[in-house]
Amino acid sequence: ALVSALQGASFDSKLIETARDFVYLFRRGQDRVVAGFTLDQSASFDLRSDAAEAKRTDEMGNRFEVEDPENLRIELDRYPRYWLLDGCSEVEVR
Repeated sequence: ALVSALQGASFDSKLIETARDFVYLFRRGQDRVVAGFTLDQSASFDLRSDAAEAKRTDEMGNRFEVEDPENLRIELDRYPRYWLLDGCSEVEVR
C-alpha cells in the first residue's frame, strides 16, 4: 500500500510531527497525499482542504470514499494511513 499510495509523489511538508504523531503531505501533480500514523493506540486530527474528491487508503491498500473532502477528520493508529486528495492545492491542520 505504501508504494502504490505514494507512487509518483514527492514530499511537500510536515503537517503534524510530535513525539508520537506523524502526518505528512506529499504532492503528485494537481493532487495531494496525506500520510500519517501514531505510536499511540489512536489519535485523530481535523484537516481542511480544497480537494474535489478524497479517498482513504488503509495499510492493505483498500480505498474508501471520504464524504467531505474539504473537512477531513483523520483517524490514526499504528499502521500508516493515506488520504488521496484529488484536485487539491491546499491542506491545513484545523
